[in-house]
Amino acid sequence: MNRSRMISGLCSGLVLLYPAVAQAHLVNTQFGPFYDGLCHPFVTPTDLMMVLALSLLAGAAGPAAGRTALLSLTASWLVGMLLGQMEWSRPFTVPVSVAAGATLLVAVLVAARLRCSPAIIGVFSSVIGLGWGLTNGGEFRALTDGPLVLAGNVACVFMVTAWVTSLAVKCSHGWQQIVVRVAASWLVAINLLVLGWELRQRLAG
Repeated sequence: MNRSRMISGLCSGLVLLYPAVAQAHLVNTQFGPFYDGLCHPFVTPTDLMMVLALSLLAGAAGPAAGRTALLSLTASWLVGMLLGQMEWSRPFTVPVSVAAGATLLVAVLVAARLRCSPAIIGVFSSVIGLGWGLTNGGEFRALTDGPLVLAGNVACVFMVTAWVTSLAVKCSHGWQQIVVRVAASWLVAINLLVLGWELRQRLAG
């Protein structure tokens, strides 16, 4: 199997893992709704690991892909959250296995050192941002300070993506590439453990 077929297969798998439902948790920071939304990804591992994996993938592919991921992920996340706030949209809950599987696919691309074009990165970012934004937007819809929580959440996604992609872009030579691949390998291992745990729970149930 050549590289283009492998990337196409993984892209198809990522689309199939598009979240149908979401499970969000809002932390109370005592600093106000904006900061509650800002801290939300750090208490929702499925959100944070996906953003980290995608940022590593984009940064490893070069500055152009990094900029594409930053803009498309943030914009689609915002659009998804706004749609999730609409009264006609139904709430979503992302199964842990779906979130872990999607993150695993992206992390495998990084660990395998497969460079994706900015166009593919843009597709990944848009699908992920829209899906995860919808899940969070639906969860925040019942909050009276929903818009501020939304703004904080999107700001966090932007900052984490910008920071991680810039680090990955700089780590583009020699041993520095190993650092990026090791970070991706950790994400692969964590999500494999999560998938194994979920499978064990289902078999036990």
